[in-house]
This record gives sequence, C-alpha cells and structure tokens, in this order.
Amino acid sequence: MIKNSWLVAFIVFVILAIVVYTFVSTGDDSVYIESVNKELKEKDRFMKNSRESPLREEQKQAFRGLEYYEIDPSLKIKARIELVKEDQLIVVPTQDGKEERYLKWAYANFELDGKAQRLVILMPMMRQFQNKLTLIFTDETSGEESYGACRYLDLTREGETSITIDFNMAYNPYCAYSENFSCPLPPPGNHINVQIRAGERDYKGPF
Repeated sequence: MIKNSWLVAFIVFVILAIVVYTFVSTGDDSVYIESVNKELKEKDRFMKNSRESPLREEQKQAFRGLEYYEIDPSLKIKARIELVKEDQLIVVPTQDGKEERYLKWAYANFELDGKAQRLVILMPMMRQFQNKLTLIFTDETSGEESYGACRYLDLTREGETSITIDFNMAYNPYCAYSENFSCPLPPPGNHINVQIRAGERDYKGPF
C-alpha cells in the first residue's frame, strides 16, 4: 500500500512538473515574442519617419513596413565562442567593390538542424566602437527569401565562453534599400548551410 501511494504521488509530481514547465515555457516565449515584435515595430517607425532612415522620401511615402519571418524562439541560441587572443586584422569587401577593415573578435560555434556551424564575429577597428560586435552572414534563404548579399546581427559581449545569437533580430544592410550605400559582405566561411527562416526578409521595393 505504501509503495502504491508513493508511486501515485510520484506520477502526480511528474504530471505537475510537466504542466508547470509547459506553462512557464509558453509564458517565456510569449514575453519574448512580444518584446521582439515591439523592437520590429520601432524599426518600422524609424524607417518611415527618421531623417537617418536609408529610405528616400518617395520610398517613405509608399512604405508599409518591412517583411519579417514569423518569430521563432528556438532560433535564439547560445553559441560557444573561441576568443581571438591577439589582434587579427580582416579585410572585408563591400558590395560596391570597396573594402572595410575589422578585427576578428571570436569564432562562434553552434549547431542548427544537426549541422555544426562556425562563424567569425567581427569587432570595429576604432576603439570607441569596440563594444559593438557584428555577425555578417548568409544562409540557405539568401537570394531567395532573404536579401542575397547578407544579413547582419548586432551582438553583446557576455563573457569569454559563450554569446547569445538571436536570428530573429537579423536585419538587412542599408544597401538592400538603396544603391547609395556601401555595405560589408560576409567574411569567408560565414555561410550557414541551413535555412535561417527568422529575422528580416528581402526588401521588395520601391527602390
């Protein structure tokens, strides 16, 4: 009888744990999705109204918002990083044939759809901007559903072993909206060999 009672109590505990976990996970996702949506709406307001927007006035008049993939919380990942201990200069080409110089800050290692990924994270050369980390990448949606040249991610330092990469915040460089801008392209090897169906989609115009 005691054994049966213990078994029933254990089963009830497991069921409650599953229910609580499901509730908490759903709640976290809901808060996260709301937070991302808020940021994307702010970006749309910036694109339409700001003097710093890459859109020309006639583009702003026709602007109805950027297109985004559905927010996918599973594409906010924690990547393992390998810091580049000594300054390593990397020259990155731009889409208009120019060059920009960065420092290699770290290599990010993670797995998507069972495939290992290793991407270089860049840091600006100028010291006053060296808290701004950048990930420039392409993936299997590039040139089809997302902008063909690349997409960008702004990253925040978290320590020496890991970093959060949120692909739901991936965005297009300004040259996706206008030929008047010069935009760095991905460093060699910064291609993700799966579809990243998160973040900003390709801009359809008007140009």
